[in-house]
Order: sequence, then C-alpha cells, then structure tokens
Amino acid sequence: PYTIGLIKKFKSKDYTVLIVTSREQHLERPHDNVRKLLDDLKLQVDGIFYTNGERKARKLHELGSSMHFDDDPEEHEAVVAYRKLHKDFDIIMKYPDEGLKDIKQASKGFIITSDEKYIILKRSDSHEWDVPGGHMMSGETPSYAFYRECREETALKMLRVDYLNTVNVTYNNNSMPIHYFTGNIQYSSEELPRIIELQWENED
Repeated sequence: PYTIGLIKKFKSKDYTVLIVTSREQHLERPHDNVRKLLDDLKLQVDGIFYTNGERKARKLHELGSSMHFDDDPEEHEAVVAYRKLHKDFDIIMKYPDEGLKDIKQASKGFIITSDEKYIILKRSDSHEWDVPGGHMMSGETPSYAFYRECREETALKMLRVDYLNTVNVTYNNNSMPIHYFTGNIQYSSEELPRIIELQWENED
C-alpha cells in the first residue's frame, strides 16, 4: 500500500518507475494480479519484473536502478551481499513506509470466518474490545488500508473485502472519516485456533 504513494510521487517528477517484485504475479483477492491492481488504481509504471533474492539484486543492477523500496528485510540483505561483489552497483535501499505519514482517515471492520463467526480484538494497552483496523497511510485506498491493518494485527489474509459504510467521528477535536468493511477468510472458527492465537468468548 505504501508503494501506491511512492509511485504517484516519483511519476509526478518524471522518474522512470519499475516494479521489481518477489510477489507472485497472481495475488490473493481483492486484486487478481499486480497489473490489474495498477489498472484499478489508475497507476502507470514503466515495467514489471518478477524475481527475488540475489536474482532481484541482479535485475536491479541490470536495470541501472538508483533507488529501490522493499518491505522485506531479507531482500535488503540480498542486495547488500550482491553489492559487496559488484562495486559498480550503487543503489539506495529503503523501506516503503519511510517518509509517508498517517492521513486523517481510518479503515476498520469485521473479519468473518467461513462459518460466519466475527473476530474482534482486545487491545493490549486499554484492554478494550475493538474491531481490527487503524489509520490510513498516504496513497492507500480505504479497502486496502483495512486489508493491510488486518494482516498486521492478525496475520490473516482476506479472501474478499466488502464496504459497509463511512462514519464521521470527532477525534482530538477534529472530524475524521472512518470507513467500515467486512473481510472474509477461508478458515472456520474451529480451524482458526490452529492458525493464530485466539479464544472465543460468549456474547455477554
């Protein structure tokens, strides 16, 4: 999601923007593949390459890349190791979220199991029950922010994300839109405890 903002930023300055990714060409829903995701978001890049590890470092070298954003520490290490052997390879490695800020919107919602149980979270700091979600980052769509937050907070992948509604709330004396979604996962309530740490509570 952070990459969305980076693509917009560098394309607006007429940089050549290439995607060199270890992500599979076909992704989990809500987007079928990288090209479709870019088309849906109306983002233009100058090329897409699928590779990883040392091969990714070699491809970046071949392309003459001067800067690369990657959220995988192992990919950073692979580039560092490759660069030690190729002194002419001068590239700046960064994480995608460097320099991007929260915007005054949030995305939250319910994770639904295959047998239609709803997952909510107990916050470790306040011990209050809440639904997964959080602040959107610059460049994100509301649905992708919800998808990302659920992955970060539960490690679960959504098979499908559906919009519910948007509610304006007052936060620190400012009005802030909160976008609500539902996200479906492939696991049942019986299977889920084997996937992540959780416990089921009665409604009361």
